Amino acid sequence: MQLNKSLLRPAVDRAHHWICRLAVACLVATTVIGTAACQSPTPGATTLHVTTREVVLDIVVTDKRGNFVDGLKKDDFTVLEDKVQQRVVYFQPPSSHTIPPDTSEVRSTADLRNIGNAPVTILVLDELNTAFADMAFARGALEKWLRRQPAKLQQPTVLLVASDEKFALLHDYTQDRDALLSVLEKHFPSYPYRMSKGGSIGPDAGARMAMSLGSLMQIAEASGGTPGRKNIIWIGVGFPALMLDDVSGTKEEEITQAAVRTIEVMLKARATLNVIDPTEMSDHSIDMNNPENLSLGTLQSLQAPTSATQSGYLNFNTFAPATGGILYAGRNDVDRQIEQAINNGANYYTISYSPANKNENDAQFRNISVLMRDPRLTATTRTGYYPEARTNSNAIPAPPSTHDLAFDLVSAALSSVVYNGLRIEGVASPNGFKLTIPLADLQTHRSNNGQDIVEVTVMQVCFDAKNKVLSHQAFELSSIISADNLRQRQVVFAVPGEKVPAGTKHIRFVVRDAVNEKIGTFDTK
Repeated sequence: MQLNKSLLRPAVDRAHHWICRLAVACLVATTVIGTAACQSPTPGATTLHVTTREVVLDIVVTDKRGNFVDGLKKDDFTVLEDKVQQRVVYFQPPSSHTIPPDTSEVRSTADLRNIGNAPVTILVLDELNTAFADMAFARGALEKWLRRQPAKLQQPTVLLVASDEKFALLHDYTQDRDALLSVLEKHFPSYPYRMSKGGSIGPDAGARMAMSLGSLMQIAEASGGTPGRKNIIWIGVGFPALMLDDVSGTKEEEITQAAVRTIEVMLKARATLNVIDPTEMSDHSIDMNNPENLSLGTLQSLQAPTSATQSGYLNFNTFAPATGGILYAGRNDVDRQIEQAINNGANYYTISYSPANKNENDAQFRNISVLMRDPRLTATTRTGYYPEARTNSNAIPAPPSTHDLAFDLVSAALSSVVYNGLRIEGVASPNGFKLTIPLADLQTHRSNNGQDIVEVTVMQVCFDAKNKVLSHQAFELSSIISADNLRQRQVVFAVPGEKVPAGTKHIRFVVRDAVNEKIGTFDTK
């Protein structure tokens, strides 16, 4: 069925409106919060570009029945970039992605630092884009899957929810099955008011798209300190398909850039999206279980001038194959789909290569394909990447856009999700707070006078008992790396603080490294 483009215009206009509105709202919040949180890097910093990079691929190999295939060797894989064979320089079998045997059970995000290169599972209940009855069914399927698991889960698992009101943490990372069951039993799905008012062409469709993209962005940025694969299991429909054919250039560019940036941040974090559509009959989904359909969901298509897929849509399902994941749709055994997606996320090979094409000025999307020596096997991984100029450890890159930085900081500040890109410990001091960060988490750069320094943006937000914001401020802080820093292997940032408002229940600090762009959070008790 061909939809009337004029009917879709309100949804596209609304998408552009909400993307801009969220960015501007974050920018205003950052400006009001205090010192300019989006300043340029320190004057005098030297920027040096290098022309090589390492591309890391997490690859799931299955047979014709969809069963995972173990025991393969490096020579069983052939990696092509833009149809040119690449030389594999690093290979890890699935057995390398396990939690060390003597590791204590994971009970919070802080414990993830002990799991090595093992993967984590990120469960997201999509109550923003999914009909109430379908979400209730999906919640029941998740509960059914959990009850089949052992008391100690194989992968550390976090449970999140995306709704009209918020993107929130229901339970932090844990391997305790019963802890997840308990919080799930107490959680009642919220009613999707935005979706009920307009569906895919109503005035709130764009808001749902922007909020969904923001949720994916938060997941990727929050898990920056976990080196292994992040397996996102998105249980729900995702934002509605939006047609871009009949959109002005500026609006299309805004929407497309937001989508592309989201996937780029996910790829950088090794975050893979698997979408489990709980609706029995889905008329807007592409069944990515069929390998022939994978080409419909490439990251390259998000860059195309007039289409997000070959049919001219920006579709949430596109994000699954672009990040190496799968869309499960058109089936009613949702609990089995959850199990399959989680198993795929835990059983994978890791391959890396240095691209034969060293041209750093070539900004075109580079397609990746993996061929198996045994043609009966299928390799699933991300579809490609955009090359970017790299900087060495002594250089600071160009600053991110004001909107991007504002969105990242404010999203983290107003969230209950724990960000572990930087490990932060904080204590109150007579003049504010002192935040201590391991030197290994930060990236130094060298100024023209030869000093090695680190720079961070710090945001401080005070909340009352009902999580209402009482005060907020932001600072640009830097520190010269001294002999004491090297000996103690840490850096202490003094955050100047005004008097904490009366009624403050807790304070959240968000810290973002200016060079490696990692984000960490610290919450006072």
